[in-house]
Amino acid sequence: MVSALLIKKMCSRLILNLSCSACSIFVQLIVTLYWSQVCDHPHPVHVKNMVKNVLDGKFDEACSALKQLYDLGYSPTDIITTLFRVVKNYDMAEYLKLEMLKVISQPCDFFIKRYK
Repeated sequence: MVSALLIKKMCSRLILNLSCSACSIFVQLIVTLYWSQVCDHPHPVHVKNMVKNVLDGKFDEACSALKQLYDLGYSPTDIITTLFRVVKNYDMAEYLKLEMLKVISQPCDFFIKRYK
């Protein structure tokens, strides 16, 4: 026969597990909602949509999305860093990924050579 202490211990463990699950869902929601306020980088979803527009040939939409990120107050360094990370992890052909990464890194090479 199961003792009352064991049942109490099992119930408290179940309550703890349920509260941890609810907490993790709530925290994930908070992280998604307040991404830009906490880490001051553009949200990767916005940058991913911009990359998708480039791959689909919608360059005007991609440029307007880039301008919108800049107008929201993100620094060019933060935009380029996020763009580099998104392209690096984006699901596309390897040669396209390498070409996009080359294009993204070209302005950085220009400034390094100029101000060295």
